[in-house]
Amino acid sequence: MAELILAVAEDKQRTRPAELQKKLSTLSNPDRPVGGRWQGEVLNRLAPLHWVASRGLLPEAKILVARGATVNLHLPPMSPPIDFAMDRNHPDMVAFLLEAGADRHKAFFSAIRDEQPAIMEMILSLGVDVNAKGDGGWTPVLWAAHSGSLKALKLLLNHGGTLRDTLETGDTVLHLAAGAPMYANDKAKRYLITVKLLLELGAKPNVRGFEGKTPLDLAEEAEAPGVVRVLRRHGAKRGSELTCE
Repeated sequence: MAELILAVAEDKQRTRPAELQKKLSTLSNPDRPVGGRWQGEVLNRLAPLHWVASRGLLPEAKILVARGATVNLHLPPMSPPIDFAMDRNHPDMVAFLLEAGADRHKAFFSAIRDEQPAIMEMILSLGVDVNAKGDGGWTPVLWAAHSGSLKALKLLLNHGGTLRDTLETGDTVLHLAAGAPMYANDKAKRYLITVKLLLELGAKPNVRGFEGKTPLDLAEEAEAPGVVRVLRRHGAKRGSELTCE
């Protein structure tokens, strides 16, 4: 089945859609993972909806949903189908899956992480709360700071997002941006720009978060010298330095 889906997706002559659609319309369990081989490689076992979403095959996705495919199906470690559509930049598929019941909140966070402003706008138009808090106190703005997603952060702020929220641990947007290079060294420049923007917008550099640490503590632990210098220029101190005052 997976091989047929990929074959249809890559067939510019569109000679086999009817064959695929017939198979999909007769599936007894549309959520059953399928795999196989393609161009000499072993394919991951994914649900048919994952496969068609990743290739933007909208008519086939509609057939699967009509057959009862689970729109928010999660096959660890794989993401739900909508993430596959977003990764491959299929906005029509994303819109359809959202209408079919895809988790808007999770999709919104995925779009923030991957800096997809058009999809963010689409989801916002459906009524997502830009300041909604999730587990641990995560808000879209906090997630954008943690992800170093500058475009997403600016869009969120333009739609009423706030820099005042904190995680349940006490960490602020500045903590998240300053400490994130530890986990994503390839995005060091992006985080530096994010930290600069947050400081320009009034984010406070001397707030103690988890374990009493400040953004400067986290930037030093992350070995992000550029971020450290910017924080110092804005009067940032270590948590231990604040304690001594």
